[in-house]
Amino acid sequence: MTVENRRALVGRLIEREAAAGRAIARDADFMMLAALWIDGEIDVPEMRRRYQIIRNTRLGKKKLSSTSSQSPATFEVVSDESAYFFDRTDV
Repeated sequence: MTVENRRALVGRLIEREAAAGRAIARDADFMMLAALWIDGEIDVPEMRRRYQIIRNTRLGKKKLSSTSSQSPATFEVVSDESAYFFDRTDV
């Protein structure tokens, strides 16, 4: 797949997810991984592996925050908005 095709695919994904109310373009970690994939530096399984580590770290921070104080966590944890891309087999 060419760089142009990869860039177009990510662009369509961002548009589709934005239309569904999930602004993945605001997720700097996802965009960094997408850029690495577009440039051919990593493949989709590696993107999935790295993003899973990021998600686990975010969830761990949320868990620590909620157990260390009486008030709920005040930072935003990005939901599964990128999971659609990483779980696709037709990419």
